[in-house]
This record gives sequence, structure tokens and C-alpha cells, in this order.
Amino acid sequence: MPHFFKKIFLALFLTLALSIYAACQSSDNSQTEFDTVEIFAMDTVISIKAYGSNAEKALDAAVQEIHRLEKLLSVTEKDSEIYKLNSLKSITASDEVVNLLALSQEISSKTDGAFDISVYPLVSLYGFTKGEYRVPERCELEAALGCVGYEHILIQGDKIEIPDDASVDLGAIAKGYCGDRVAAVLEQNGVSSAVISIGGNVRLLGKKPDADGYSIAIRDPNNTQEYIGSVTVSDCSVVTSGSYQRYFEENGVIYHHIIDPKTGLCADSGLSSVTVICKDGATADALSTAFFVMGQEQAEQYYRNTDEISVILVSDSKEITVIGEVEFAPVESSEYTYSTTK
Repeated sequence: MPHFFKKIFLALFLTLALSIYAACQSSDNSQTEFDTVEIFAMDTVISIKAYGSNAEKALDAAVQEIHRLEKLLSVTEKDSEIYKLNSLKSITASDEVVNLLALSQEISSKTDGAFDISVYPLVSLYGFTKGEYRVPERCELEAALGCVGYEHILIQGDKIEIPDDASVDLGAIAKGYCGDRVAAVLEQNGVSSAVISIGGNVRLLGKKPDADGYSIAIRDPNNTQEYIGSVTVSDCSVVTSGSYQRYFEENGVIYHHIIDPKTGLCADSGLSSVTVICKDGATADALSTAFFVMGQEQAEQYYRNTDEISVILVSDSKEITVIGEVEFAPVESSEYTYSTTK
């Protein structure tokens, strides 16, 4: 099966599994009015489940918002501001794009460049942008590394400039931002409770009707048809980054899509999955990628300097570490060990 179709199948499977899992959490939920919608956008399956009498109208507005954001932030849509920035190297940008680029730079600085939207030339070399996968030569990586550096993105008012050999991609933050915007649109249209699933990103609006919170399953990175546990949360984002989400194999070696901006190689930090739980979806999205690159020790150090997130780290050696105040219920398994860090 071609990898592109594997991606679609996996996204559909994840969406269906999440829906089934959530539905099984509360028999009372069957008595609650809701509407759903599912579309393919931003290179993944997006599903929204909204509760209440205003749900149908609100979902229409939410779908329009998703398409608006895709046209604004896409790296391949020729009318998008990001495409124009990569092509022209200097543009007058909307406030929305300026703010998202500024947030990206802020997180890049805080994570010592582990998150970097200018990594696009490296991602392109591996073929992840077009599905034409290959292992680049070392000389190619070294040349592309010279184009990478978040600090070279210049923001002056509404003017954005990047070097002639640079290009940016908001893929590691845009889905989280999209979840936040969809939640805001739903709320503006009279919905106070909803689940928004965008690939590996889940954005929760409010609390689950007739329950203390939503139960969100965390996928087993070594067996994507199984779970390692679940978290019970509300009105926040739950974002997972993992090496299993997008990858290809060549000569028995797995190459995944999370690239270390400092080496140009697929991140190899000892982690196979990182889940970040945070009120702000864009931040959760970016940090899940950053922590995957940084590794467990640096992720824990980052957490000690903030109280705004919770983190679930799954190591290559099948150790689960839960950091923060999140309520995590592990699935009984002899394959994983489990510990918590406050």
C-alpha cells in the first residue's frame, strides 16, 4: 500500500478509534444531542463532534474556518501567505500570520532551537513534503543545514523577511492553532462542549456533557492499534508527536518526519512518543515536537520552569513518564513501566 494511502488509512483509523473510545466512556452520552462532521484538510483527517442544539450551524462555520486557515498557512497552497513568503522571501503579512510566526520564534528560543519552523529544507530533502521519500546524502544535509535558523526570520511590524536560501513550514504548530480557532468559532456559534480531532491533535471545548471530563486515549507508539492509557481532561489541547506518525523505511532503517534542526537527521532522543497537554493548542503542538527532539531530561527541565503544561513521555525502552498534574490511567501491560514526576 503506498505510504500516502497508509497515512489516510491511519488517520481515519485514529479518528474512528477516538470516537469509539470516547463513546464508551459514558452511557449517559447517548442521551445528549450532538452533531459531527469529518473532512480531509491540512494533510489529515479532521473530525469534530459538537454538542447542543446549535451544533449543526456551528459545525458549518467551523469547516469554513478550517478551509480559511489552510489557504492562509499552507506551505503548498500558492495563494497562502506562507507559500508567498517562501517564494518571494519578503511579504506584508496579516496579523494572524505575524503572531503565529512570532510565537514560533518564542518557542524556538525557549527550546534552544529544538522547535524550528525553518527546518523545511531538511524535511523536503527526505521527501516528506511530496511523499517522494529518499535518504539524502550527507553533503545535501550539510548544505540544507546552512539554510536553517529561526533567528534569521525577521519580523518588523507586518513585514516578514527570510534569507534567500531559507523556507518555513508551520506544519508543527498550525494544527494546534487550527484547533484553537475552531474551538473559538464553535463557542461563538453557541456550542459550549466539543471534541476537535486533527490528526494527532485533540482540542477539547468545555467539559463533556454529564461527565467530569473527556477521556482521551494515548496511542501505543509500538502498536498503533492499542493504547498505553488515557487522560481525563477538559477545555484544553492534547497533542501527540511520535515517530510512528509519518515515516518510511529503506534498507531496514526507519526514517521519520521529526527532524533535528541541529543535525539534519531524524530525531533520536530515546523517545518514541510525546504528548503535551496545554490550554493553548499551538503551544502544545510546538512543544510536543520540541520535546521529542530534546529528549526526556531536557523536557523535564523545561517543565520545571513552567506550570502551564503536563507531559507524557514514552521512551524507546517502553517506559512511560507522566509529568505534571494530569490524571493518567495506564493500561495494564507487562511491556511498559510507569512513573510520575510532579
